[in-house]
Amino acid sequence: VRKNNELMISCISGKTTPGELLDNFYQREARALMKQSLDRMYKSVCGMGEKYPAVRVRKMKSRWGSCHVNKGVIVMNSELVKKPIACIDYVMLHELCHFIYPNHGNEFKCIMTQLMPDWQERRKILNDLK
Repeated sequence: VRKNNELMISCISGKTTPGELLDNFYQREARALMKQSLDRMYKSVCGMGEKYPAVRVRKMKSRWGSCHVNKGVIVMNSELVKKPIACIDYVMLHELCHFIYPNHGNEFKCIMTQLMPDWQERRKILNDLK
């Protein structure tokens, strides 16, 4: 339950731990946020011939996102739910751009800059928040 920017968690003893409940809450919230971000960011690349990908959310230790071009899937870190929307959109666009350019070469950086001129600032904010 959310109230005044507080999250209250209650559980029945022996059923689910508070940590599991919190993880489940973040997963649900993250799925909704990532879908919204995909909808916003896909508009930037849809004219480039890329199909609308599926988005999945899971907890990752060392990445904010990844993509599986052949499967048409983007995987986003559930921990992004705790970050600013601008940073979530940066990660989503980053992964979408990998469908066009699979590596981080100059072409990739150029398209990122074209579609999101402040992407480097957003990346810095995200990485400073770790």
